Amino acid sequence: MAINENHYITASDLTDNSTGDPSVIDKLLEQIDDADTVMADGAYDGEPTYQKFNEKNANVTVIIPPPKNAIIGDKKNPQRNEHVNFIKEHGRRAWEKINHYGLRSLVELAMLRYKTIIGPKLKARSLPQQKTEADVSVRVLTKMTSLGMPVSVKIG
Repeated sequence: MAINENHYITASDLTDNSTGDPSVIDKLLEQIDDADTVMADGAYDGEPTYQKFNEKNANVTVIIPPPKNAIIGDKKNPQRNEHVNFIKEHGRRAWEKINHYGLRSLVELAMLRYKTIIGPKLKARSLPQQKTEADVSVRVLTKMTSLGMPVSVKIG
């Protein structure tokens, strides 16, 4: 799933268990008009991912945490190299804070909403029908989000 800052699901794709997350980036990018900033978890780290995001928007800011053992790569990927250097100098926590990486939790929140409202399991048995079911469910959640999100207020 791809989520924007307003909790809207802007792109989604359902895959089987054997498909890795980075392999669906093209399908997700086809569904997104434009994005200035992209955040993803460490599973997406790598040259092909940065390249695909930069092909979609040359000015995109890509925020993906490199692994602990990451090394500086070639000059084709300056953003990743900056992340690696910053983490080595200041630590991962500082990197997360300066890049507002906590916003990535909006995706986890969207998955929780999906499982709570739609249900934790798909009803369809084959992948094509499951994809249709998931697509309809995402549209329902997007419609519900457009009607308003809960507002939490601290009391006391």
